Amino acid sequence: MSRLVQDTRGEYMFIGDSATLSFLQNIRRIVRRSIGDCTLVDDPLRHGIVEASPETRRGWILSSAQNPPPRQSEQELDYLVKWYMQSAKRKWIEDGQDIADPASSVYYLVFAIGAQTGPEDKDDLAETFFNYARYLTVETLIEEPGIVTIQALVLIAMYLLGASRRNAAFMYLGMGVRAAYAIGLHRHDIASLFSANEGRVREQLWKGIRILDLFMSASLGRPPSTSELRDTTNPQNYSACNDLSMIFELILTDVYAKRMISPEILERISKHLRRWTAQCGEGLAVDGIEQDDLIRDQNGEEQPNIGLIHLKLTGHWTVMLLSLPFLHKAVSQHVEDNEQSAQGTAKRSSSSNQVLVHSCLESAVRTVDLLQTLVRTGTIPKRLPIVGNSAFVSGLVLGAAIFGDFDNSFPLEKSLHAARGVLDRFSRYDAVAKRHLMILDHLQNACDIYMDNRARLRMERQRHLVNGLFGSIHTIGKSPLRNSQQPEGNSRIGSTDGIQTQPQTPRPGQVANEMTEEQQGFLMEGREQTEIDVDISADAFLGISPNMLWFDSFDTTMSLFPIVDTQIMGDEMMANGVNNQE
Repeated sequence: MSRLVQDTRGEYMFIGDSATLSFLQNIRRIVRRSIGDCTLVDDPLRHGIVEASPETRRGWILSSAQNPPPRQSEQELDYLVKWYMQSAKRKWIEDGQDIADPASSVYYLVFAIGAQTGPEDKDDLAETFFNYARYLTVETLIEEPGIVTIQALVLIAMYLLGASRRNAAFMYLGMGVRAAYAIGLHRHDIASLFSANEGRVREQLWKGIRILDLFMSASLGRPPSTSELRDTTNPQNYSACNDLSMIFELILTDVYAKRMISPEILERISKHLRRWTAQCGEGLAVDGIEQDDLIRDQNGEEQPNIGLIHLKLTGHWTVMLLSLPFLHKAVSQHVEDNEQSAQGTAKRSSSSNQVLVHSCLESAVRTVDLLQTLVRTGTIPKRLPIVGNSAFVSGLVLGAAIFGDFDNSFPLEKSLHAARGVLDRFSRYDAVAKRHLMILDHLQNACDIYMDNRARLRMERQRHLVNGLFGSIHTIGKSPLRNSQQPEGNSRIGSTDGIQTQPQTPRPGQVANEMTEEQQGFLMEGREQTEIDVDISADAFLGISPNMLWFDSFDTTMSLFPIVDTQIMGDEMMANGVNNQE
C-alpha cells in the first residue's frame, strides 16, 4: 500500500509497498476490524514518519569552517576507532594536519561514527566531527567523483541513518551511487584493470553501497538506486553479501515493484535463497566475516559478531519480505471468516501458501532469537539501525500473526515481548527505535485485548453446558436478559449464538453432531434459571460421559502436607528477613 506521509516539517514523503510503515497500516486495518478502536488504531502519529531534527540544521557550514573539532588524544582516538570497527591512520592526527586535505573528511567521519555508536554519551562531539567532515566534503570533494568522494558520501549516509535522519541519508547515498557509476564501480571487469589492492577497495566499496542502498530502499519502500551486473553465484571469490543483496534486489524489483508475485518468480527466488544458504559459509571469508557468534576484539574482550548477525538478519528479512503478502492475506481472511462464520474460527487448508506463511513466522521468531545475543551482551554499540529495523519488522509480523490465531503453533507472544526488549535497548539514543518501541507497545496492547476477547468467547461457548449443570451464579441479582457474559471491549471475533462446541455421542436415532431438543433449550437467551428442568440438566450431564473418579487414587498421586504452626512460620519469616538485610 503505497502512500504519502508527512515528516517533521510537514513535507510529504513517499512510502512504498515494501516499507515497514505500509505493513503497519495494513495491521491497523486488521486490528480495527478485529477489536475496534484502540491505541494502535488511533495513534496520533500514524500518518507521519519520525525524523530527528538536529539543532545545527542551519549555519553548520560557516560554523564548522570557523570551529574545527578539538584534537583528540591517542586514547580517545582508540575509543573512536574501536567503535567504528576500522583502523585509522594515526600519523594524520599526530602531525596535527587540520587543512582541507582530500582524505580529511573520511577520517573525521570515521571519528563521528565512532562517537555516535560508542556506549558513552558523545553525541555532541559526534555532531561536531560530522559537520566538519561534511564541510570538508563540500569544500574539496563534492564535484570530483572518486574513491574518496564516494567513501565520504557513504559514511555521511551511514551517520545520518544512525542519527534517525533517513531521508537525508537516502539523498546523500544517491549522490554516492551516481559517483560510483561515474567511475565504474558497478562493473567487475573495470576493477580488474587496477592493482589487486585498489581493485579490492573498489569491490568492497561497491558492496557497502549495495547493502546501504537495498536496506534503505526496502525499509522506505523506494526503488533501489543500484543494479547488480555481476554473476553473484560464481564460486570464484564468492561473496555471501553480494549474493544476498542480489536476492534482495530481485524481491524489490520483481515482486514489490510489479505489485504481484507469480509461481515462477517465487520458485526462482526461493531456489536462489536455498543456494545462498548452502554456499553462505564459503563466502564469509571474502566478506571479512568470522563464522563464530562471539569474537574477541583487539583487547581480547569477547563481543558479538555483529557482521555475522547483520548477515543473518538480512537473510531472515528477505524471507519475511517475500512471504509477507501471504501472511497478510491469511490473517485478513481469518478475520473475515471470524466475522462471517458462526464457529468463530476458520479451518485452514494445507497449501503452498500456508508454507509461505509459516516461513514468514519462523523467520520472525528466529530473528528475535538471534537478537537476544545482543540484549544479553553488556556493552554494544548504542545505535544499530539494521538491528533495530529487524526487531521492528519481526515484531509487526508476530503481532499481526496473533490476529490470525497462529499463536497456537508459534511462540508469538513471547517473541513479541523479546522484540520489544531489543528496541528498548536502543530507544534511549535512537529516535526511530523509540518510535518503533511505542508502536510495538500499542500492538502488544491490541494483541492482549484480542486474546482476552478470544478466550472469553471460547468460555461463552461452554456456557449452556455449565449453566445447565450448575446454574448461572453470575446472574444472581441481575436481569437474566442482560448479556453480562459477553467479552469486554469491542469484540468482533464472532457470535456465540447457536454454537455447538463439544461433539456429543449420538443417541439411537440421532444424527451425529445434531443437538437434542434438551441441549437446544440451553442455548435460549434470557431463560430463567428456575425454569431449567433437573431431568434435562441430568441428560446434558450424562451426554458429557465423565469417567468414574475415585478419591482413593489421590493417595498415590498427591502429597499431603502437615499443619504448620503460624508462630513457627512467623519466626522463620523474621529470620529470613534479617538474613536478607545482612
